[in-house]
Amino acid sequence: MNNVHAVPAMFSHRHNSDRTYDSICHKCFRTIATETAEADLRHHELQHNCITFTQSMKPVLSNTPCAMNGTDG
Repeated sequence: MNNVHAVPAMFSHRHNSDRTYDSICHKCFRTIATETAEADLRHHELQHNCITFTQSMKPVLSNTPCAMNGTDG
């Protein structure tokens, strides 16, 4: 079954009261994009790289993208 609105396992979509959609990363918990069409979130999800924080709260860019690529990153 092909569904163009299928959400990769690493992201949740939220429908906002202003009729926009947010994409939220399950790994870094950031809202990575807001679009007026839910299908337009996919591009942002494929390009997203998590920024995690060390105990000193210095941002560290992950070497692996969050989008599903066959690994847990």
